[in-house]
Amino acid sequence: MTHPAAELLRAIADGKQMEMLASDRWQSVSGDVALRALLSYPKDVRIARPMVTREVSYPEPLRVKPPMGGSYWTQFMQEASPKLLGWYEDAVDHRIFAAGMAFATEADAAEAHKALFGAQT
Repeated sequence: MTHPAAELLRAIADGKQMEMLASDRWQSVSGDVALRALLSYPKDVRIARPMVTREVSYPEPLRVKPPMGGSYWTQFMQEASPKLLGWYEDAVDHRIFAAGMAFATEADAAEAHKALFGAQT
């Protein structure tokens, strides 16, 4: 009979990337951290899932924040078309800008959305 944590212990010993459940999110951790967590919270440790990275090309987002009261284009995942938003230095504006999803034109926002998230269904 194999110990339930045997696969995880082998992965840690082999230097594989590990993840630990913290604050309801899987986060990458070192083997040492995974080993300590495995002793107390065995269900909260796993071998990191293989990830696929694909390169896409899309128009460059704004590099400079619009002036207060200015505007920019973005497209939310659930929306069928881009939206023109005013810049008011609020949390939403800062999140969109930091995510690289603020664009100068409607066409740029739509092209970036299609490249990153695929065609709308």
